[in-house]
Amino acid sequence: MSDFTGPGVYMVIPTHARDMCVDAWGRKHVKIYDNARCQENQIWEIVAAGGDFGDPEVGDKQYHFLAVDSALVLCAPDNAAKGICSLGSRSVRHPSTRWKIVSAGGGAFYIVSAAGANLALNVTGGGRNRGDDLVVTTRAADSHFQFELKKPDF
Repeated sequence: MSDFTGPGVYMVIPTHARDMCVDAWGRKHVKIYDNARCQENQIWEIVAAGGDFGDPEVGDKQYHFLAVDSALVLCAPDNAAKGICSLGSRSVRHPSTRWKIVSAGGGAFYIVSAAGANLALNVTGGGRNRGDDLVVTTRAADSHFQFELKKPDF
């Protein structure tokens, strides 16, 4: 069950691999790694980004995911493409840096890219292994597309 109530500091945990956590790997890559509960490279500041084009009055609520250890933003591939996610310092208005948090039921969420219709964050191939990449592909109901947002144990 997620702790998500809105912007704040969270760990992003894949529902299909609860012993893993989304990790800002080497300040460039985004992968899953053993859940350390309070390691800074596994903590994300979820920040309100406003609606479409940054206008809070238009469209779905959108968020930025900032890696706490570096302040780099979680980025989908450019141009609404499917592919591996990364950390970067792109413009916060660029759709690849903006995410929608959509209920998947049961306290889990889909993290959907604002860069393309129905493209969602997921663990590549449904992997459960240390170092598996986070990618953006067409959203499916599979558990490796669903995440819990948990408060870290400080």
